[in-house]
Amino acid sequence: MSYYTLYRKSSLGQALDKALEELVDKQLISDELKISVLEQFDESISNALSDKLSNSITFKGHCKVFKQPAPTVRNFYLDNTKFKLDNGEVNVDYVNIVACEAQDKTVAKKGGVSGGVDKNKKKKLAPPKGKKRKM
Repeated sequence: MSYYTLYRKSSLGQALDKALEELVDKQLISDELKISVLEQFDESISNALSDKLSNSITFKGHCKVFKQPAPTVRNFYLDNTKFKLDNGEVNVDYVNIVACEAQDKTVAKKGGVSGGVDKNKKKKLAPPKGKKRKM
């Protein structure tokens, strides 16, 4: 089963990649081992986020750009966004959200994405009102 690689862009994922690259440069590990470790990171971080987190969050902001670079991926670039958490609110000037659909319910549980996609009820998400899709 494959997992999303988007967590590699987090500060933790970048630090891991940098450390692994240094080991490859010093010829202490192979490129194949580096790839294997990163794939294990993808699985572990997805499982940890889906199993350990139970907080809910809502947010509201001004959608500057909506992109759909792939059929199951959506990018939202929001300005002046307010996040409401269980224990308070956080305001941010700018946020980039990458949303990925799950293939089925088993991927949703394993990949940290809530809900599965029923192939019979699959809907295309429309861009926000007044915005056009950028391809």
